[in-house]
Amino acid sequence: MSKINKISLVLFLASLIIIDFTITILSLAGEIWFFGTSGFLRFAWLAFIFALMPLASLIFGIKSVLDFEPFKKNIIVGAIMTPILITVGCFGAFTSSKREYSNLEVINILERRGINIPKSIKSSSFELADGIEINAVILDLNDQKEFKKYVEESDKFYEGHIDGEKYLPFFAIAQTFAFYDYRSLYLNYIRGSNNGSAQTADGYTNGIYEANYIAYSSTLNKIYILADYNITIS
Repeated sequence: MSKINKISLVLFLASLIIIDFTITILSLAGEIWFFGTSGFLRFAWLAFIFALMPLASLIFGIKSVLDFEPFKKNIIVGAIMTPILITVGCFGAFTSSKREYSNLEVINILERRGINIPKSIKSSSFELADGIEINAVILDLNDQKEFKKYVEESDKFYEGHIDGEKYLPFFAIAQTFAFYDYRSLYLNYIRGSNNGSAQTADGYTNGIYEANYIAYSSTLNKIYILADYNITIS
């Protein structure tokens, strides 16, 4: 096998498995067994780096055609894999947090709402559209049983649906409906809206509110926080 054929084969095979390799690396780096999608997206920008491999295969294939020694398989695999990896990287770029909340900051968010949480936690932050900052918190397994009992006995959490959820961005809290059994919502009135001080059918005064939404899953051992997000109720 000639040297150029060896190069073609290496680039082709590497580009062929690069998707599986990228998913594995992002999953390990983001600890998806703890943080799920948020952990994966946190490091999705790395896909831009891995996209260099199929891009190299694509360029090599195009050059081979120009040199009248075509390696079409390199063009095909490069043309398919490069856009996929760039798309994954874009998801990471558009959803990654502008800042990473420390464990202490997450604990302070909860304690401001009167919720006591063990200090041994793992936390990860990521940003959705419109500046919606989400914090995912994983409890230490040794604290799981005790915290579940605390939530069940606490007046800070409610089981199932709670009033006011409909005013929050649906795409930001949709996953909590299926996987989170205890929820808490704090709405702090900031100012009135253009509709005056009239009340809605469910008793809220029209206006701008600061919302703090906290959901807990006893099954996932995970806390989901949407903190200090302004919403309009009218």
